[in-house]
Amino acid sequence: MPRIESLADCEHPERTLEGLIPFNDGKSVLVFSNYGIYLVEQDHVSLLHPDLAEIEEYELEDTQIDMGHAAVSRDGRWIAYGSQVSNHMVLDREQNKTYSLYPVSSYPHYAVFTADSLKVWFNACHFYNGATIQVQLETIDGNESKEDWPVMDENARVYAAVDLDAGMVLGDAYGYLYCVNGDGQEVWRHFVGSTIYSLASSPDQSKLAVGTFGGMLHILDMHSDQMDEYGIGTGTLSVIERYVLWRGEEPVRW
Repeated sequence: MPRIESLADCEHPERTLEGLIPFNDGKSVLVFSNYGIYLVEQDHVSLLHPDLAEIEEYELEDTQIDMGHAAVSRDGRWIAYGSQVSNHMVLDREQNKTYSLYPVSSYPHYAVFTADSLKVWFNACHFYNGATIQVQLETIDGNESKEDWPVMDENARVYAAVDLDAGMVLGDAYGYLYCVNGDGQEVWRHFVGSTIYSLASSPDQSKLAVGTFGGMLHILDMHSDQMDEYGIGTGTLSVIERYVLWRGEEPVRW
């Protein structure tokens, strides 16, 4: 893009990357970085965010964004994305149509699709707190101005999430995990410590891996009968093992 600095112009673009999401068809990848959110296909690259027309309208010099985030539905049809200065954005690749939804809190911060690709959960933050809404994708067309989407959580600034049979597990800025079902009811909560960075479930959902910004990896037993003696929470999750993963140091098993 002439006169506009983007990811392609960075001397070390890898240092700006926030995430890479490959599509299940193996033909596309979603790239999000400090220099924007891009859909990379076999013979084409699209800048999804920030919007090129807005960059030109406001005479901006680059594509830099804050709190950029993105998610792809498992069926590959939908892309959810946004940043601190945007609304919640949804791209329907099948219809080639983009929707803009108003956040219920201050700043869009995170997006995640349910495992069945029928709903998307959007989190918006305010300082270390936030609120999360659920959007039924089949009803999104014609409802962009709607401001009463179901609120799933009114506490968390979400940094990571994973959809389980019991509900969506949200990881927040304070180091808590919240499992919330599709009706917005909290199933359990569990304190890990340090801002949650990433979440992953084993295929049988018996184990949950929790990464934190403090450099810790916690492996939790989801089928435990009781919580650890010094655990904090309302469920029965227990710690199987922990790892300390600090830059420049050898990994340590706790």
